[in-house]
Amino acid sequence: MIQNLIFDLDGTLVDSAPAILAGFAQAFETCKVPFARPLNAEVIGPPLVPTLAMLAGSEEPVLLDRLAAAFKERYDADGYRETQVFEGVPELLQVLKTLPLRLFIATNKRWVPTEKIVAMLDWNQFFEGVYSLDQFAPATRNKGELLVRVMELHKLEASSTLYIGDRNEDGHAAFFAKVAFMMASWGYKEAAPEAWNIAESPLEMPAMLAVIQ
Repeated sequence: MIQNLIFDLDGTLVDSAPAILAGFAQAFETCKVPFARPLNAEVIGPPLVPTLAMLAGSEEPVLLDRLAAAFKERYDADGYRETQVFEGVPELLQVLKTLPLRLFIATNKRWVPTEKIVAMLDWNQFFEGVYSLDQFAPATRNKGELLVRVMELHKLEASSTLYIGDRNEDGHAAFFAKVAFMMASWGYKEAAPEAWNIAESPLEMPAMLAVIQ
């Protein structure tokens, strides 16, 4: 029986693509660096520095540090305010709040903007804990390890825990942590294996919880 829900953030609860893409565009323009691949929502999800390396087509540390600093300057100051909540998510959280469930967030997003977004949306009332890869020292290497860390901190049983995300990497992270997974297909709509639990809209989730093993 599912008792604990851990949510991804970007692409699952919120649409941060416009704000993040605008931040990337400004950072690359400021640093006068050309894009090595198209700038679109497909790049949303991985941690910041690997994403910048992919967009720049370079692993050069000094260049990536410059781009990261330029991105953070805009996004962390006010760009994060452009983040939008997906339709149906506020209603979902209100429903889940009435159920005997513990709610958490585990995201690749850096802690600084994550904390600001959750506070802006007044979501601390719903979530018992909110966690990012870089929140720990040393930083957690990937989302699978982050899930394990959250479960250890809060003594969550894997058999009663569900991770909800919008990317295949989220499903792989759930597999690593040995927890059930639900694909949020209302997000950035990445193709998913048919064997996964797939929710087409946020308000489908509560009814699906009863049948997930």
